[in-house]
Amino acid sequence: MEPNVHERLLEACKDGNLRLVEDLIYAKADIEHADSIGARPLHCATLSGHWQVVRFLADAEADIDAQTSTGRTALHFACGKNLVNVARYLLGRGAKHSLPDSKGRGPLHYAAKQGLNAIVSLLLNEATEVDMKDEDGATPLHFAAQVKHATSYRPPLRRCCWPQAGSVDVCRALIRRGADARWG
Repeated sequence: MEPNVHERLLEACKDGNLRLVEDLIYAKADIEHADSIGARPLHCATLSGHWQVVRFLADAEADIDAQTSTGRTALHFACGKNLVNVARYLLGRGAKHSLPDSKGRGPLHYAAKQGLNAIVSLLLNEATEVDMKDEDGATPLHFAAQVKHATSYRPPLRRCCWPQAGSVDVCRALIRRGADARWG
């Protein structure tokens, strides 16, 4: 197998070229080949929003929870990009919904930061840990309220009441599911 075939697989996943992806996988291209930052075919397809390629790779036994060099999984990317169908599919295939990246952030952090209510609801229905703290002590609620660090001067709940500060609906959903809105 020529070494370039693995790079062609990554490119085909980015481009959403399902037919080429299928041909390369059937020709024994490495489904877990990673580029210089640890992105694998499943990551590339997810980042580019190519649902059919994601499904094919998962069905072909790609590692659903493979992490990049920064610890992000396909689920992290799907949640941060509001790819509800991809996220739902990955969760249905058993993706770990609270797997932290290298900064301690789970998929819920990324969805909350973007104010993506549908993704947040999907993750909360999976019993995702609502008070998971990243390396700076920030929870998804902090991210939803656009609080940079847990040591910010305003409590998350108060920040949620400022429409420009973040998604009020996401903050409410997190608090209803037990997120700690107390300060300190």
